[in-house]
Amino acid sequence: LTPLPGLVSDIIRKASEELKVPVWCKIRILPTLKETIAFAVMLEASGCSLLAVHARQRERSHHSGSADWSTIRHLKKVLEIPVVANGNVQCLTDAQNCLKHTEADAVMSANGILANPKIFSGFGCRRQTKHKDNDEKSFEVNTIQHPMRESLVSAHCFGH
Repeated sequence: LTPLPGLVSDIIRKASEELKVPVWCKIRILPTLKETIAFAVMLEASGCSLLAVHARQRERSHHSGSADWSTIRHLKKVLEIPVVANGNVQCLTDAQNCLKHTEADAVMSANGILANPKIFSGFGCRRQTKHKDNDEKSFEVNTIQHPMRESLVSAHCFGH
């Protein structure tokens, strides 16, 4: 939807006017900082009351490489709404570092919490430099290190 900011603005505006609950949005960063800031400011002006930012571009592999936490820091400085940082959070230490670096109001984890449901308790903190989607070997290692119902992880990671 990012090529159509007018449409996105209309959707967020209408939702925030009609719903009795706050409208939260989640975005990925755009190719430039300027574009990302403009899009986030538009979301806020349209009625978004909280913005979660996945600090990777859509064009990059879904969860590979480092997240661009500096973009989140820039967004936090220009937005008045709460900002939630997302990307490269695999353990409690990562979450703490992310909050410190981004100055975000909160942090979230997607794949990290699937691999380690106790992620924010400090349990099982480990360094992992590469993330691969649908990587059965990685799946096996993570479920052995952090036991949980295999069907839960398998359904999310592999879609069955």
